[in-house]
Amino acid sequence: MGAGPLQVPLIERALCAGHVVVAIDGDPAAPGLALADVGISVDTSDPEAALAVAQQHAVDAAASDASDVAVPTVAFVAERMGLPGIGRDVATAFTDKLVMRTVCVAADLPCPRFAEVADVGEAAAAAQAFGWPVVVKPRRSQASKGVTLVAAPEGVGPAVAEAQRYARNGSLLVEEYVDGPEFTVEGFKGTGAHRSLAVSRKSHYAHRPMVANRLVYSRESDEYDYAELRALNDRVVAALGLPFGITHAEYRHSGDGFKLIEIAARGGGLRISSHIVPRLSGVDVQTELLACATGAGGDPTPEYQELRVALDFFDFAPGRVARVSGLEAVIARPDVLDAGLSVAPGKEILPAADDTTRHGYFVHEAVSADALERAAAEIKGTVVVDYE
Repeated sequence: MGAGPLQVPLIERALCAGHVVVAIDGDPAAPGLALADVGISVDTSDPEAALAVAQQHAVDAAASDASDVAVPTVAFVAERMGLPGIGRDVATAFTDKLVMRTVCVAADLPCPRFAEVADVGEAAAAAQAFGWPVVVKPRRSQASKGVTLVAAPEGVGPAVAEAQRYARNGSLLVEEYVDGPEFTVEGFKGTGAHRSLAVSRKSHYAHRPMVANRLVYSRESDEYDYAELRALNDRVVAALGLPFGITHAEYRHSGDGFKLIEIAARGGGLRISSHIVPRLSGVDVQTELLACATGAGGDPTPEYQELRVALDFFDFAPGRVARVSGLEAVIARPDVLDAGLSVAPGKEILPAADDTTRHGYFVHEAVSADALERAAAEIKGTVVVDYE
């Protein structure tokens, strides 16, 4: 369920495994619809419509990756058809941030203070109680949509309006801001215990501090205890009750340790689950997900590589594009796992507002931090945008 660019690798793996693939997506132009054996334009946030398609084709398994919207729908379809699934309650715990926070507090797992709010007045009161700055966000959202860092009372109204644009149930959260570096943890739960397979440290745009412009993955860190972070992440997944699947979590580190920002029962976007996690851990989590969804799941053993892998984002100057060159040369590099652009001739480039409006990406690897930095600078200098 879901056939956009981020879901294409999972569809490709299912086809390579010999499965007949029925794909749905609300966008009739989604590339995975043409790739699948059967492609149908159906909104993945509509469980009943998805169920009707699944029943019509008598499917044997239901799966998705890199889409929060699809997680509850996959769980609903699997439950109604008696297929392996994570269950609707677990799906809610991983997609509704209020439920997620409530479970973590009950399990004594570290997370920011939070409050559910319905309007500007309640949001302002919560912010005043927590102290500035605070984060205002929808209870259910993905890709940093509707998430705003608010530093003063006059910013509450615009932040609430922005969050309400993406709020699926009208409810919002105000959270204390954890001022410290941000990390992601990628993992997988098969028939055994959950394993946290890859950790990254994130950097952010100066103009939009809630949106990442770089993730650097490594097995260990000279500054932070990644073993502690992996162990915490495993406890979070256990508390939320995931029976199987891919996980993608975000944490921040403050003076008193790591705190969970959010966690999802899906892979991270832009080649994280399809390229980065398999390269670093030796576990093809998408293939393992398909095995679990078809009832043949196992407990894969990681084979970790001593590499650094970065997911970097291009950041071009604003303006209308005349020509773009250099991407083919980047993709041809032996240290590049994948790359892509979201800018094209005739398009207007604007500063990235959320994860979906970044200008392009490249995934590359190196054996050292210095080599990774040199390669990133070379790659960014290779892709050239000419403006009208």
